[in-house]
Amino acid sequence: MRRLVAFEVMANDADVVGYEPVWIEGSVVGFCTSGGYSHYADKSIALALIPAERVTPGQKAEIEILGQMCTAHLLESPLLKARPD
Repeated sequence: MRRLVAFEVMANDADVVGYEPVWIEGSVVGFCTSGGYSHYADKSIALALIPAERVTPGQKAEIEILGQMCTAHLLESPLLKARPD
């Protein structure tokens, strides 16, 4: 079973757009579904499908963007917070 998760990516010149491989401990375990630069959060973000057993707090990964390995870490809380009324 796979889960959809969000990663913060330490991207260089390009962001995730979709279908980039997600590497954990030297093996491809999933792929990105979409991503891009979040101006709200001021971060490069990727959404990815990875095995449910790999969804753990502090999970580190690498995402291959245009042949470059970029460090990524699992986001444990939402980027957007509800506005106070």
